[in-house]
Amino acid sequence: MDTIAGIATPPGEGGIAIIRISGDDALEVASKIFIPKNKNRAIKNAKGYTAIFGTAVDGDTELDEAVALIFRGPRSYTGEDEVEIQCHGGNMAPKAILRAAYREGARPADRGEYTKRAFLNGRISLTEAEAVAEMISAQSSQGERAALSLMKGSLYRKAEEMKAGLITAEANISAAIEFPDEAPDIDDAEIISILSETRDGLEKLLKNYSTGLAVMRGVPVVIAGSPNVGKSTIMNLLSGTDRAIVSPTAGTTRDVIESTIDCDGITLFLSDTAGIRDTDDAAEAEGVRRALDKVSDTALLIAVFDQSKKLDEGDRKLLETAEGIPSVAIINKSDLENRIETGEIKKRFAEVITISAIDESSREEIVKAVHNAIGVNGLSPDAGLLVSERQRSCVERGLGAVNEAIEAIEYGITYDAVHVLIGEAIESLAELSGENVTEEVLDDVFSRFCVGK
Repeated sequence: MDTIAGIATPPGEGGIAIIRISGDDALEVASKIFIPKNKNRAIKNAKGYTAIFGTAVDGDTELDEAVALIFRGPRSYTGEDEVEIQCHGGNMAPKAILRAAYREGARPADRGEYTKRAFLNGRISLTEAEAVAEMISAQSSQGERAALSLMKGSLYRKAEEMKAGLITAEANISAAIEFPDEAPDIDDAEIISILSETRDGLEKLLKNYSTGLAVMRGVPVVIAGSPNVGKSTIMNLLSGTDRAIVSPTAGTTRDVIESTIDCDGITLFLSDTAGIRDTDDAAEAEGVRRALDKVSDTALLIAVFDQSKKLDEGDRKLLETAEGIPSVAIINKSDLENRIETGEIKKRFAEVITISAIDESSREEIVKAVHNAIGVNGLSPDAGLLVSERQRSCVERGLGAVNEAIEAIEYGITYDAVHVLIGEAIESLAELSGENVTEEVLDDVFSRFCVGK
């Protein structure tokens, strides 16, 4: 392939910057812009996995002291010859070295082109390539762990295992159709068993899709409720700081206050909202409107109620707005007399906890309820997770074909139709792993990467 170059590290001040050169002429280009300190250690003659200290140059102009790391294909990230020049961080030296590489024949790398070449050269599967982007953008420790598992092939292996079972079923059916006098009769129970096992695996992947996104990218969470129910106290309890103003005066919070926290390995993007109530104050009324809009759009709602008071109009409006939204109901102020209609709240919310937000130990109970609501309790980050709409679509199409194949067998439809449906399921899994994928799909996947990766 032609030779590409790009800066692999973020712009700005830093200890080092890395200029990445990869392709058929990577060693040739690098040798023209890097002079080893030891004249006997030429880049073009260097073995793979070696480092050479020297000076980066542009013609006769010295640019910076640097280290060149040499990787020879196919045992490199891209699967082709590759040189990484490490110079001092900042804006000037890295860009100057990159311009020098362009002048010597390299072209600018496209977004994600290094990882795309790794895929095209058979170094990684497409799901493993997508996991690289997830690792870079991981928002939490659980997300990082899940991305690492995907990079090591957890999803790819699941797809290949299911595909192998389907190929066995397809081969048995093909033999019976093409050689009816020689091949053994089709065993309906055996074929249905293979299809059922595949169906269960695909359904599990789809079931965990939203949870996987929560693990990888975090969850937008809105804290809502009537004035003075303890929303701001809960916000501060979860964030561990006095992020929101706590006051006995109703209507203190008039705008949305936001904070990002690590909730035991899951990133939550918290929004504390204005107390929901009817008011003649224009500023407060606008805050209430924004609060209700936030509730309608959030991925998870923490609805807060005051145990010491009966449900008021604001509480009931929140109960109505929360319909169909993943939610946790917190009945706060457990240290006060219980006057609230708890049963009515439990009818609307699957997760209901009663706490006193002024007790710091309540945080653990809130975190547990939040994890239950988003489905991460019991989910191992090491399990293969779907992390993109492309992957979800492949699995959904595969599941549809498998379900149709099972129904066809149960209704006694000809095995020619079953054979076609199993073939469609195999194609979907092959597209998932990248074994069978269009250039348009690849362009879309790798356009989401940064230039240096």
